[in-house]
Amino acid sequence: MNKAASFGETLHIDCQVYGYLEDALQVRLRNFISRVMICATRRTGSQQNVFEKSSTVFEPKQRIRQVNVDAERSKNERFEKERQALLRFGETILVKRKRVFDNSRLEDKVAKVRQEEEERIRADVANKAARNALGEGIHS
Repeated sequence: MNKAASFGETLHIDCQVYGYLEDALQVRLRNFISRVMICATRRTGSQQNVFEKSSTVFEPKQRIRQVNVDAERSKNERFEKERQALLRFGETILVKRKRVFDNSRLEDKVAKVRQEEEERIRADVANKAARNALGEGIHS
């Protein structure tokens, strides 16, 4: 213990000392926090502000779902392109009947695509007629 405290004397500490201590502690704390932030950005390799909200991280399920949707879309696009090509080829067969095509498999494919196209057109016409009959009109 201190000699002054043992004799019952109280130490008088000026208020400015408390102010200096507070300022010194704040500076030390700011420096410490800035060093921690620098180390954290180096460690994680991030260049973003530490206190900003993090960006949305996609869950694996969302990524898989998106990959599946993209695959389905590309499959549908390929199917539509093939269908259009077969329909054009079928038109050339009809126009140029003089030529004999040896590929019966291709002709079967063309016939199938034509039949599907006719069924789709009939279904569209029937759906439009049903909508008109119900009074909805053509809003689509």
